[in-house]
Amino acid sequence: MPFEKAMTSESVDKALHRLALEYRKRAERKVRAEIVLLGGAAIITTYKFRESSCDVDADMSICDSCMKEAIECVGEEMGLSEETIAMIEKRKPGK
Repeated sequence: MPFEKAMTSESVDKALHRLALEYRKRAERKVRAEIVLLGGAAIITTYKFRESSCDVDADMSICDSCMKEAIECVGEEMGLSEETIAMIEKRKPGK
């Protein structure tokens, strides 16, 4: 989903850093989380041949409630709309 403005590698890094801190606080440092960037966000932070991305994709099928709350909190802090992260709900076979 498109942003109101494109995100750069630096703004994605800032958001991920804030997300890590917020998640650690909410999960009381007991749970480890793995964040996998997909699509444009992966390209701008890893390969650097593009300067910005119009969306950040996340697989939310394995997120716990602490992560979802942390995402909402960081998005609100940074003034990002609900469409900022394109949440991809992967369906398990048979669903």
